[in-house]
Amino acid sequence: MTCAMPVSAAPASSPATLADKYKLTDPDAVTHFLAGNTAYKAGADKRRPRADRERDLARAIAEYTAGQAKQDRPVFDFNLALTYKALGRTDEAIEHLQRFLDLADDTITAEARADAETKLAALDRTGKRRAELAEKRPAARRPGPPPAPMPNPTAPPVATEPAPRSSSSSAAMQSPHAPPELATIDTTTTHSSVRWTRIGGSGLAGAGLVGAGVTGWLVIDAQRLDNQAADAQAHPMGSERQQLIDRASARRRSAVLVGIGSGVLLASGAAILLLWSGDEPAPARVGWNLGITGNGLAVSGQF
Repeated sequence: MTCAMPVSAAPASSPATLADKYKLTDPDAVTHFLAGNTAYKAGADKRRPRADRERDLARAIAEYTAGQAKQDRPVFDFNLALTYKALGRTDEAIEHLQRFLDLADDTITAEARADAETKLAALDRTGKRRAELAEKRPAARRPGPPPAPMPNPTAPPVATEPAPRSSSSSAAMQSPHAPPELATIDTTTTHSSVRWTRIGGSGLAGAGLVGAGVTGWLVIDAQRLDNQAADAQAHPMGSERQQLIDRASARRRSAVLVGIGSGVLLASGAAILLLWSGDEPAPARVGWNLGITGNGLAVSGQF
């Protein structure tokens, strides 16, 4: 069980020091804060039996909670988060870390904020728990327009023009700004899955077509070598003819292997495209051009 030390006061700290540093001014809150730190340090001692450590950590939670009830300061949430984390109660630790960041004021340093955000991201890697807390968090109440004055029956009506509203203020009223520390959860939709599956199927089919072109070139080259070997005048030596025959046989064996592989790729790609065919248009077009030139096989395409 790995335990980080809580936000604490030095042994010589006095209530006045805590009041200056964390704005802890209530005497009972200070007492519970110091008692919670003492219990936490005892529970973090790995040399002690586990049952004793868990009992001390539970006592630390009780002290911090009692102190927070006396005076609600962010430092209590940070220490409660560490204590719950030490006990393996991740959900409560995430909740108090998030509350610490929401309520952090000028008493919390930038280093402490960054440390809390790092711990929060490590405990809630997917951001699911933070999203749940964001949904439960009550929306901030915005001041509404002043009430309309009661009409005076004796006074004539006065036409008023509505004040122009800027686009930024209108957007702010329509969509409340989420806290920056909340992580956005990206969800993969079926639309994206179908698109990438079709791309994969097209790629397999394209690779199969390339393999088919290579197979054709190997077969043609093997036939060319056979013709050269049969030309006794051009190659009167038997050893030369045998080399040509061996090269032609190697070409045919390679053509068989490449042909089988390209056939498997082509069939797999076609099956994927058929299985995932639907009303949605394919995200990419694949085209291949194969040709045999004097220098070998020429392959061109667009995907």
